Amino acid sequence: MATYLRFKNGAWYARFQVPPDVREAFDGKRELWKHLGTKLKRDATLRALAESGDFQRRVVAARNGGLPGSDYGGALEWLKQWRGAKALLASSGDDSLLDAVRDDIEDAAEKRFLKGVPWQEIEHEMRERESRELDSNRRAVIEALGGPPAKRWFKVATGETAPLLPHVDDWHRAYSRDVQDKTASMGKSDVLAFLETHPHADDITRKAVAEWIEKRLEAGGAGTTVNRSLTPLRSFWKWLQDREVVSEEMEPFAKHDVSRRAKQKGKSGGDKYVPFEPKEVVSLWKAAKEKDDDSLADLILLGAYTGARIEELCSLGIAEARGVVLKITEAKTTAGVRDVPIHSALKPVVKRLIQASDDGFLLSGLKPNKYGDRSAGIGKRFGRLKRAMGFNSRQVFHSIRKTVTTQLERAGISENVTADIVGHEKPRITYGTYSGGTSLRQRREAVEKIKYPALKGQCSAALTKGARRATLPS
Repeated sequence: MATYLRFKNGAWYARFQVPPDVREAFDGKRELWKHLGTKLKRDATLRALAESGDFQRRVVAARNGGLPGSDYGGALEWLKQWRGAKALLASSGDDSLLDAVRDDIEDAAEKRFLKGVPWQEIEHEMRERESRELDSNRRAVIEALGGPPAKRWFKVATGETAPLLPHVDDWHRAYSRDVQDKTASMGKSDVLAFLETHPHADDITRKAVAEWIEKRLEAGGAGTTVNRSLTPLRSFWKWLQDREVVSEEMEPFAKHDVSRRAKQKGKSGGDKYVPFEPKEVVSLWKAAKEKDDDSLADLILLGAYTGARIEELCSLGIAEARGVVLKITEAKTTAGVRDVPIHSALKPVVKRLIQASDDGFLLSGLKPNKYGDRSAGIGKRFGRLKRAMGFNSRQVFHSIRKTVTTQLERAGISENVTADIVGHEKPRITYGTYSGGTSLRQRREAVEKIKYPALKGQCSAALTKGARRATLPS
């Protein structure tokens, strides 16, 4: 994912924050850095996505009883013996091997989960369970003292549930044959993120998925974003069904009406935000300049003349801004990867930003948050600015994107040309499926239709002025 990228000492890295609860599995490290082995940002983006997936896999494994690359603390190896004993019982009626394997599994669990526990505490637990007429067999005692990790370990070792993490890499290889590399990497990240809270087959029910959707929407996710995440999850589940890891009768990801739920919460992602008027965009730019927040002022200008998303602009490298287009390589969708012609009014601004950059990014000096998102801090500054100016919750930075599309529509620009400029899917199947896309000339002529009369004259000198970069708190 683009937010994991770091440019340091002339090279690209992927950087991850290690959650406190799994740092022991990462040798106590708070951060993990991976050199991506390339100087090209486009290649680094894809490699960072892959590293993100591997990192999430390690986190999930560490949280579920096994260290990275292990067999869930030996549980999967015991599962093989358990299944062999069950097969013998089914074919011959002989349960002696099953009893022996059960004893061995309990021995292994005791060593793993009760190491260091005083024998007096173990005896006390047994007596307590007997007095309350609860199961006091060996497994029950180990599970009681070992907690949820011990319970899960026993379920894996005896085939009562299936850990899904070991299957992710094999599914991803198959999925990669059907979709583009970036889509496959994003899909793997979505699956691994879901498995952090639903790591086993019995965790995944229709109700659990519905609750997960609700939480995503409550956290501010748009319906379109949640639907995008569901696509690889459905693919992963179908892959598991085909290999008889999960039941064919269970369809926990099917027929969730995300759009209806999103509309109920105002998170549909399609009609929540309203555009600014062109003069309002100029007023925002002026206000940022008056506050000496030159980075925010430049961000507003870039958005006003490109219609690009805030995260796309904040992740733009200077290498993607040299020439006559801005090369958007880090986008939410495949359609979002595009070349946007640089508006004539924007060219001197882009030139100045390239010359001033000292970290490889067009908008230099932005501090990423703990997740590596360079747009988070400056996005908050934009929010504070627009609220201070009296704009409401339906007017956000994304509203500038709507300002651009509104101007293009009113100028009579074809919807397909606009889609190629702002990175939307083509509205009709003929162009979306069979067309090779619009020409650079078509897009350049369309971009020049974007006008901000209030900027003319009084602001032209400020556009090219070598402004100092503001370093404001996020």
